[in-house]
Amino acid sequence: IKIGDDTQIQLEVNGAIRQSSPLAKMVYSIPEVISHLSELFYLQKGDLIMTGTPAGVGEINVGDEVSITCGELLPCKFVVGPPSSE
Repeated sequence: IKIGDDTQIQLEVNGAIRQSSPLAKMVYSIPEVISHLSELFYLQKGDLIMTGTPAGVGEINVGDEVSITCGELLPCKFVVGPPSSE
């Protein structure tokens, strides 16, 4: 799978596009983000790093269906659940 600066990353909430941008517009590159976080956390295969973007920021609520896509990578889909009681 090839991921480059022109690769599009997109976030949908309940089927509506909230954010969509090429990776080139990120403040820090993917390798920079991973390098910095791996100094702070033990990252493992399957970990999901969510950085967010200023454009399209909005709240998500319990029951919302969220879908994140990035180029040819498998999509990440989930439904927002209630807060943990922990």
